[in-house]
Amino acid sequence: MTTNLSAAASRIFSSPLMTAMKRALLAVSLLAIASPASAGNEPTASQFEKALSLVIGAAAPQRSLEHRERIVRNYVSIPGNKALAIELLTGKTYVAARYEDAASAGERALEGCELLFGNPCVLLIVNNDPESAIVQRDMPRLRYAGKFDVQQIPVVRNDVRASADVRDYPAATGPKAAVIHSLGIFSATGADAKSAQDTALGKCNAEIARQRVPGPCFVYAVNDNVIIFERRTAAR
Repeated sequence: MTTNLSAAASRIFSSPLMTAMKRALLAVSLLAIASPASAGNEPTASQFEKALSLVIGAAAPQRSLEHRERIVRNYVSIPGNKALAIELLTGKTYVAARYEDAASAGERALEGCELLFGNPCVLLIVNNDPESAIVQRDMPRLRYAGKFDVQQIPVVRNDVRASADVRDYPAATGPKAAVIHSLGIFSATGADAKSAQDTALGKCNAEIARQRVPGPCFVYAVNDNVIIFERRTAAR
């Protein structure tokens, strides 16, 4: 039994995920030292950007320096409340921007990252404040399977929750569907459930093309039932 446990522990701690988490935790310490909030009167902008690049590189060594610097430049240029999350197995990152407060930005970054990449993610930084722990968090609203409920909608900002596509959905009669993307919720009615999904997906994809943002649209609800856990990007 002891031998089996030792072998299992060895596999876990040598796994790519655990290695990435160790690297990211070490690099976050550097980011904390270089963050503008803690570095006094030193000229910190470039230090902070270099440290953030180190964090991303530590968690995602497969990413080139040029790629990491592009992520950092994009992140530091965003105004308002923002957060950066990473999916450790692939090294892909997700930025949540322009949210109501820091807590919302962090939560939505984790939700958006998991929705887009299909695995629980790690939050690296919120605004200019690095996370103190590297922890994968499985976001419960992406597993929700119940009736359409505004409070259970992940990823989107509060102004989206108040939009007509969300506000009018519960009262809409007949076949209907709602689709989700970080840009918002897009809903539609139709002759049947599949045509409602097709129309809602068309609205969402058109907005993606207009704003030139990445990521697919996912079917969020069909009629009154939330099916986000299916991760469907096509109607059926």
